[in-house]
Amino acid sequence: MVTYLYQLVASGLLLLLGLQARLVLRRAGPARRDRVILAWSVCASYFLVCGGYSAFHAVSAAVGALMGTRSLLFHWVMAWAISANLARGMVAVAFGALLLVVMLAKRRETYRLVQLAPLIFAVVAITGTVAARLLRVESLFGLSTGLAVLSMLTAMLLMGALWAAVLNDGMDQLLWFCMVLYGLKETLMVSQMAVLAWWTVAPQRDIFYFFYASNVVLSTAMCVVAARRLRLAGAGRRVPALFERMYTTRRHPAS
Repeated sequence: MVTYLYQLVASGLLLLLGLQARLVLRRAGPARRDRVILAWSVCASYFLVCGGYSAFHAVSAAVGALMGTRSLLFHWVMAWAISANLARGMVAVAFGALLLVVMLAKRRETYRLVQLAPLIFAVVAITGTVAARLLRVESLFGLSTGLAVLSMLTAMLLMGALWAAVLNDGMDQLLWFCMVLYGLKETLMVSQMAVLAWWTVAPQRDIFYFFYASNVVLSTAMCVVAARRLRLAGAGRRVPALFERMYTTRRHPAS
């Protein structure tokens, strides 16, 4: 049951982060459509959709385990568990790609795309689950290998988005630090999934505990940063971009 508890906590923290991001948007007001707010909007959509899907999966698995391994619910959850995990990895890649687009493209071109973000992520989650089922990815080796590749792509896209955000002040400081933590989480996941893939020959449950524990620690740190941003938004205080205070030492402000 320790694994199920880790799953519940990790999923709940992602969902909490999505709710915090949505509250930040609400307190920023409907009139703001700058790049910083668009970035918060993408994050809110992603963590609500992906966190919600993950939480539903975790709750279903925990309830199924309590009912017994012979229960219909347990067998139903286990039947699509691998596909659902791979689908969430695909949604993470879509999130990294969309965030990078928001950081690089013109705001007029990205606003409509950001508004459709919840639908985009939901469609990717559904089609990803169906595709993984059709491809019959049913082994721990296939799951771990797939997630290692998807996490690598996500980490690379997030690094690009973070770099672009520095160049054009596309994120406020707290969102930038929050995404750094999430990028670190995805980077660690590459190594962890690679270890799991090769350890399928001689399984070691300890790696599962390390995987979930690191997720919980980093997700908690992200929620703490988001809570700080939410308090500042409630107080009507503006959060500067990462190097905004250094404009006097730069030749030109970021555009």
